[in-house]
Amino acid sequence: MTANAAATAVRPADPCCLVIFGASGDLTRRLLVPALYNLAAAGLLADGFCVIGVGRTPVPSEAFRDHLEKGLREFATQPVDGLTVFKVPVGVDGEALLRKLEKQYGFKLAWLARLATYLADRCSPNDEVAVCGDFNVAPEDRDVWDPAATSGGTHVSEPERRALRTLVDWGLEDVFRRHVPEGSVFSWWDYRAGDFHQGRGMRIDLVLLSAAPARRTTAVYIDRNARKKSPGANKPSDHAPVVVDLADH
Repeated sequence: MTANAAATAVRPADPCCLVIFGASGDLTRRLLVPALYNLAAAGLLADGFCVIGVGRTPVPSEAFRDHLEKGLREFATQPVDGLTVFKVPVGVDGEALLRKLEKQYGFKLAWLARLATYLADRCSPNDEVAVCGDFNVAPEDRDVWDPAATSGGTHVSEPERRALRTLVDWGLEDVFRRHVPEGSVFSWWDYRAGDFHQGRGMRIDLVLLSAAPARRTTAVYIDRNARKKSPGANKPSDHAPVVVDLADH
């Protein structure tokens, strides 16, 4: 396909609504809103596209709009010199909307609670148990590149971390920390704005082991090379695998 044909094949996305949790945070100002503006300027957003932003920190509407406008002018790659931002108040039932979105967030907490119940009912901490995968929870502040920038968003909220600690309290260990105590070692980086190369990531892929297999670990590391794009290779995942070496019994 030629470059012109490829450009012609691009079409605006179907109408949809994007929900941003942590809308008052740095990621929204620096990445999400500028990226949306770039898409809109390129004609790649549908006419019916809308954005709903939710944050835990109360911010006056005028201050919030000024905050986003400054980020847009600083980080958008499409020209914004002639941009005029109209700040108009639009009334919505904010409390009802927040309750609806918190219900969705609650599904994640409920799933972690069900996992804890399953372990308590079906397993013993004396068994050889491994619970591993993409938890979408950064256990501690040292597991994110900037706690201040991510504050108020998902992955780092206290309810999520508390739910994760319930699994640890049952008898599991985050074995990565047995071997790598220092911070700023991550397993996930956003694709946008070169986050991988600039070290803006989170450690949200975890291997939780019960005591017996945890004692047998000889090394645990995150394979960052798997996150790098090789010449001619397919686009890599935004996650890097966590590798655990275990000694024989």
